[in-house]
Amino acid sequence: MRRVLIAVILVIGSLPGLGGSAGAETEDQGVGYSASSTAAPVLAAPPAGTRIATTQLVAIIDMSVLSPPSPDPSGIAWMQSEFLVSDSEVNETPLFTGSNLFSLSPPGALLGSGSTLPYSAEPTGLGYDPDGNRLFVSDDDRREIFEVRPGSDGQFGSSDDVVTSFDTAVFGSNDPEGVEFDPVSGDVFVLDGRENKVFRVDAGPNGLFDGVGNDDVVTSFGLASVGSVDPEGIAIDPTRGVLAIVDQGTKLVYEVKLNGHLVRVIDIAPAFPYAVSGIALAPGSLVFAETNLFLVDRGRDESVHPDQNDGKVVELRVIAPPWDRFLDDNDSVHEADINAIAAAGITFGCNPPGNTFYCPGQSVTRAQMASFLQRGFDLSPSSTDWFGDDSGSVHEANINAIAAAEITFGCNPPVNDRFCPDSPVTREQLASFLVRALKLAPVSVDRFVDDNQSVHEADINAIAAAGITLGCNPPANDRFCPRSPVTREQMASFLVRALDLEPLPIP
Repeated sequence: MRRVLIAVILVIGSLPGLGGSAGAETEDQGVGYSASSTAAPVLAAPPAGTRIATTQLVAIIDMSVLSPPSPDPSGIAWMQSEFLVSDSEVNETPLFTGSNLFSLSPPGALLGSGSTLPYSAEPTGLGYDPDGNRLFVSDDDRREIFEVRPGSDGQFGSSDDVVTSFDTAVFGSNDPEGVEFDPVSGDVFVLDGRENKVFRVDAGPNGLFDGVGNDDVVTSFGLASVGSVDPEGIAIDPTRGVLAIVDQGTKLVYEVKLNGHLVRVIDIAPAFPYAVSGIALAPGSLVFAETNLFLVDRGRDESVHPDQNDGKVVELRVIAPPWDRFLDDNDSVHEADINAIAAAGITFGCNPPGNTFYCPGQSVTRAQMASFLQRGFDLSPSSTDWFGDDSGSVHEANINAIAAAEITFGCNPPVNDRFCPDSPVTREQLASFLVRALKLAPVSVDRFVDDNQSVHEADINAIAAAGITLGCNPPANDRFCPRSPVTREQMASFLVRALDLEPLPIP
């Protein structure tokens, strides 16, 4: 295989991230964007709590000057020391010489080329298993995920590849645009553009990805709630437990936890994206210790414009701005968790309308706790007025919501027609609220020495087993302090652990 140096345009320096005039905010999506496909998108002012990261252009790899060329790159995977890029349309153009799989060194040298045509003429996405040296290829025409192992030559895309596959249509994915492998869990994530979903495939007890008709287990989560409209590529940061999803419709990257919770939105405007279709996370070409975004941009579709040869790979450095929402939590050990629940829209502050303070040391009332839980668990409103003592509370609707969800039953059993909205929430009471909200199973292990007389002891043990509480007397943490009131800063940490949010420390 030939090794040919290709052209790299290197750009160093700060370029605009969010810019331009504000567009209209789109309902339920959190950001606005322009309809133009040829210019950088224009973001509206994000809603309260949305964390936006900007980017800086580092390099552009021109795929048109490869020999053979890649005019319509679609998928990309980082394989520890090199990139593998797939081209889903080159075989439909006069430029095709037999290769639709391209191996690149980080600086932009062509290390070799190969073909997926024996099993896939439409390799839209790539994922890589570094431990098993397996390549996963998504095909949105055949609705298949192909698992590829190299043969004796050690190269992907050669005639001795060993290929198996599983059907995605059977579990509802009819447009598998992207695929990624999680080296921590061993699961495969399939990104569906049409359904706007991520499907997680567990190989099951036999350890083989052999379809849901055997023992594969598939779960999924939607992406519309985070703002995605046309997801095209998916990558994973296994260290952080985060998926990065690039969206062609909004020209944004959405970082979500493995359960779909939004971590942050990344603006990729400095890349001037035209038709982004794939994403990889890899060491930076200038600063190896950094993890940068590598985006595949198809340019004009070669199936429509066969004379166009304008594909590229763009490297972006993520610039995460300081996220210091409140002025009074700088000395709190819970500050990163307070920032996280603010970014998630679970708290707005304690001094409306300015909301520049969080009041971290204040006790949480039962009424305030209802609002924390309603926002955190996105509970539906209830038209039923469950209690007689909360009329006039600004939190009444949220109190009714947690009652309808059976997270609370009241404060005066057995009648339970009162909620006691102004009473402080104790740590033991909060344990039971969280157990009901999360539907945690009972746990018999007695974690703490000071809750033996508490009616909430089983629930305290359950949230300890789930990692939601560590205790109240570090470093020993053999006590829970069940009857102590919950402070607002402690509430933040309980929610971050319960909802699997990413803490947002200040650099």
